[in-house]
Amino acid sequence: MATTNLTKTIATVVTDWATAIAADAQEGHTAIQTVTNKLAASFGIALARSTGSAYTVGPKVRIEASYHGSDNQGWRQLDAIQMAVGASIANTTLNGAVSAAATSCVVTSATNIAAGDILFLGHTATVANYEIVRVKSVSGTTVNFEEACVNAHDSGAQVTDQAEIYSLGPYDLSTFARVRVILDNVGTGQGVYYRCLMNTLDSVATA
Repeated sequence: MATTNLTKTIATVVTDWATAIAADAQEGHTAIQTVTNKLAASFGIALARSTGSAYTVGPKVRIEASYHGSDNQGWRQLDAIQMAVGASIANTTLNGAVSAAATSCVVTSATNIAAGDILFLGHTATVANYEIVRVKSVSGTTVNFEEACVNAHDSGAQVTDQAEIYSLGPYDLSTFARVRVILDNVGTGQGVYYRCLMNTLDSVATA
């Protein structure tokens, strides 16, 4: 019986954790990806509040692909998402350091944090340690995670509620040359943290 073998590239960083201020529309650090040898792609996007205030309008993320290999005339939108405006939220800090693989944290205030919420955990010095966790339960100022966190977070690091995570795609890339992800934060009134990863299907072979 024939076997189908798929070759994939996993978790390409399109945009690592970055901050967009209220007037920004940006592609991020390494947002344009060449996909001439890719068949398809899907994108994982994380968005998190950088303040506790509601947005005027929610931040937008656009996934775009280009027919052209270098200029800017060929970009076409594949998809778009928009973060909820939300309400005023928990904007607190860690009351004690959190080690990698920890299953809980202690915050200065747990007001409005509830089971099922998606939290942003920051770091006062290391942007690479930013991450998103989902709340399993809350007891006093102790927040328990559904799964262990990946990174370490120092005492005093920012914690905000109502983060959002998305999976977009897969999209057929067989006729495109490049893709990019654009975070449009214009008019939101608040800053936002964001990250985007890309998985691609590179080839299909039958043996």
